[in-house]
Amino acid sequence: MTLRNLFRTQSRLVVAMACLLWPLAAMAQDVDSQVRQLIQDENWEAAETRLREHLEANPEHDKAWYYLAYTLHSQERYDEAIKANLMAVKYDVVKSNAWYNLACAYAMNKQKDDAFDALQHAIDEGYNEFNHMQDDSDLEILRADDRWAKLPEGFPFHSLSMDDGGRVEYALVLPEEYDASKTYPMLIAFPPGNQSKSAAETGLNYWWGLPAAQRGWIVAVMVRPRSGWTSKAGENTMKQVLDHFEDEYNIEGGKFHAAGCSGGGPSSFHVVLDFPDRFHSLTGLPADPRGDDFKRLAKLKNVRVSLLVGADDYGWKENLQRAHKRMKTIGVNSTIEIFPNEGHVIQAILGDEFMKRMDAIREEIK
Repeated sequence: MTLRNLFRTQSRLVVAMACLLWPLAAMAQDVDSQVRQLIQDENWEAAETRLREHLEANPEHDKAWYYLAYTLHSQERYDEAIKANLMAVKYDVVKSNAWYNLACAYAMNKQKDDAFDALQHAIDEGYNEFNHMQDDSDLEILRADDRWAKLPEGFPFHSLSMDDGGRVEYALVLPEEYDASKTYPMLIAFPPGNQSKSAAETGLNYWWGLPAAQRGWIVAVMVRPRSGWTSKAGENTMKQVLDHFEDEYNIEGGKFHAAGCSGGGPSSFHVVLDFPDRFHSLTGLPADPRGDDFKRLAKLKNVRVSLLVGADDYGWKENLQRAHKRMKTIGVNSTIEIFPNEGHVIQAILGDEFMKRMDAIREEIK
């Protein structure tokens, strides 16, 4: 069931941070923080009681139906979860995930035809967490069916061996109908939170996955190595990574693009500052330089910098404005876009909207 990356394990909760908690946080404004805590504590019965009380007074509350279905599913009450999901799929804000969760409930109820039908609805409505779908134990009954092979497989993770004996992982997105003889733009992306494998999947689902493939981009979503990216060891690791990508792919203009979100934002700045001659652009959503990196910003004079931040993302907004002001003062080609009524996860750039911006930067650089 989707959004188990929010509630099922502590490691997923750490990864989620603000970038995955927005649906529940938005619901909490209308219900109360008690529901949020009950779900995170897996106190399903109490969460169900609170949600049902809320729905009696607010029967058209989309997210309340969505989370009620989740709590029922978690109690293995699949018939009831199906009914709640059928209410949730009516609402645009949760539609794709609700269809996916409906498929999971049908599968657990051994209703295979209904499950495949719901999965197709989810994909048609924009569901793209294909790595999660391939691993989701709720769908196990579907995997032996011939129809499973026709579903999207997600994007694979690769592992590179380093000179020091360590390894670095990354998720790889290749353009649809990839042709190794052709030249493509390549984005090196640094995911949110602790930049783990789960966080990389979040980045794929939110910005860098299917839309990038459809627009003809190669994307490597980097998993943070043990050394991190801001140490000397991290710098050596990234050099080997960039060398590998240059050997493996025909990269447009011989340079990369970089993007970072939240916890991966400072990493993206640090890497591009370490290798400014190897990057066309740096986009933060949001991202800002930290510590001594702020003093090195003059190195970005030949890098196109684009900063994106929500108007309500307090702290981050001020940091990005400060960095932008500094870069403009020293002659860096920097722009900042502040999105009204947006918080840490900028809804306006989810999915294809972010990659549209990357295509615009690509054309500007040409």
